[in-house]
Parts: sequence; structure tokens; C-alpha cells
Amino acid sequence: MLGGGEETVTTYSYEKVWSDRPIDSSRFHKKQEHANPKPALDGKIWSADSVTLGAFTLSYGLVGQIDNYTEVPTGDAVEEREELAGKKLHKEASHYYLGESPAAPTIGDLRVSHEAALPGAVSVIAKQTANSFEPFVAKAGGTIEMLETGTVSADAMFTAAHQANKFMTWLLRLVGFILMFVGFSLLFRPLSVLADVVPMIGSIVGVGTGFVSFLLSLPLSLLVISVAWIFYRPLVGIPLVVLAVGGFAFLVSKLVAQRKKEPVIA
Repeated sequence: MLGGGEETVTTYSYEKVWSDRPIDSSRFHKKQEHANPKPALDGKIWSADSVTLGAFTLSYGLVGQIDNYTEVPTGDAVEEREELAGKKLHKEASHYYLGESPAAPTIGDLRVSHEAALPGAVSVIAKQTANSFEPFVAKAGGTIEMLETGTVSADAMFTAAHQANKFMTWLLRLVGFILMFVGFSLLFRPLSVLADVVPMIGSIVGVGTGFVSFLLSLPLSLLVISVAWIFYRPLVGIPLVVLAVGGFAFLVSKLVAQRKKEPVIA
């Protein structure tokens, strides 16, 4: 329709949530209407001066890996309705509530709870140094300093660490692929304007910029992964190179086929 237009209307909504860290309201679109105050109290972690495993003292790095926290009841240390940091204090079964009313929470209210890592069995893989431990430096250059709560065998700890590293590696590869796909999609977005001017760009738009972005991102991601693997694991790296080259060849064939379909002006 001549003279027509398109209008995009963006609406913003806000909801109250409990968060264990401050939410920066300066990033809000309507920051004047939805301003979060500075918390009256900050979360803190206290560690014992000396944490021992039998006759050995655990290093700071090992102590930081202890995560078997259990909830500590509030007890009778604070009286009901006492004020703290300028707010009324209510004692609940498992936490303290700082605010006017726990039944009607408002922005800036706090729920304060306590957790403690109680004494128990732990399993450690590290280098023994006198009556303590320090990270073991592997031949490849990495360090090993592992702690698991409970009685866990060394094989089980190494297997769990290997699985965690493997999961994180593939997660980062997936993130890399997604970022590459988004980058190509943004790069090709202006091509829709030039599609009728430059024939080659018209071919790309004809195939579909999203499809082209995918076909570029996938083989490039596989190529990056294969470069990291081809030396240490050639049986995995070489097939990935073949897949990457095949992906590029498929993309080129699609572009050539689309080019042949375009009408020729005689």
C-alpha cells in the first residue's frame, strides 16, 4: 500500500522477585519509576581460621570447595519486632524478615537466613606439603586440587571432573556457534535492501540469510574445533575438517543453483 508504514510498540513490565544479590535498576527502561534501593545488609561468608582433615590443615582453595551447607534455625537470639538497619525485624522459623510485614513484601525488604558447613567426611586429591596441601602441578601445566564431600574414591573424583570439563567444553562450543550464527545474521540483515541491486547479494537473499548464516557458522565452528583436536585426537579432528569442507561445498552449490534460477535480461 502506497504511503503505508509500520509502527513498532514496545512495552515494559516489571515484577517483584527475591534475589540473593542487588538488582541494578539503573539499567531499567523506566528507572525513575522502578528504583531499587541499596540493600540494608550485604551477604557474607565466614570461614574458620583452621579447617582440618585428620592431622592435616586444608588449604584455602580446598576449603572454598566445601559446599555441604545446611540451614541454621533462627533460634531465640533476636526478639520479635526489634529494628535492624532501620527496618523492623521479624523472626520466622528459618529466617529473619526485615520489613514492615512479611505478608506484604515491598521493594527493599530482606529475608536473612544462615547456612553452615558442618563437620563431616571429605575426600581430597592434592599435593601433600608438610601438614597441609597445595595444588598438584601436572605435566601438561594444569593444576589439580579437588575436594568432594563424603568418602569418594580417586577414580570417581577424576571421572566426575572429566565429565564436568567435557560438559563445559561442549557448552562453550555451542555458545561459540550461537554467537557466530548471530553475528552472520546481523551481518546479512542489510542485504535485503541491496538484494535488487547486486546480483550476487540477490542470490544470497534468495537462499535465505538465516540459512546462509547457519551454513557458514556450522562449518566454521567445526573447523575451529577440529584445529584444536587434529593434533591430539586426529581420528576426531580429521572427520570434522571433512565435515567443515563439505558444509562450505554445500553452501557454494546452493548459491550456484540459486544463481542459475535467476532470470537473464536479454
